[in-house]
Amino acid sequence: MVAAGGSTWIGFSGQFEKPVPSAPRRLDAASRLGVSVRTVYSAFAAIDATHAQYIRHQRVESAAVRLRSSAVPITDIAISLGFGDVTTFVRCFKRLHGVTPSEWRKMAR
Repeated sequence: MVAAGGSTWIGFSGQFEKPVPSAPRRLDAASRLGVSVRTVYSAFAAIDATHAQYIRHQRVESAAVRLRSSAVPITDIAISLGFGDVTTFVRCFKRLHGVTPSEWRKMAR
């Protein structure tokens, strides 16, 4: 993904490649990248997403991979990726993929 600022977005997207339980705040991300918070806001605006939406998307995509490649319980996957509860995880997953995590896992078998 490349947005206004080109290389800024490439570097920025790398900050969220590995979902973590507590998402980096925009200020933290800006500091790590050596850019202003405004640049972080602009990068997300260029892809028509908020910081939270982007983090959530990355977490759901990571979950999709784990669901296909492991037998780890869905609850454990959700919690390990920083979702506060399974209901929120299932809702986010279904919104992105059109099926629940358990349906996704069944389709992968």
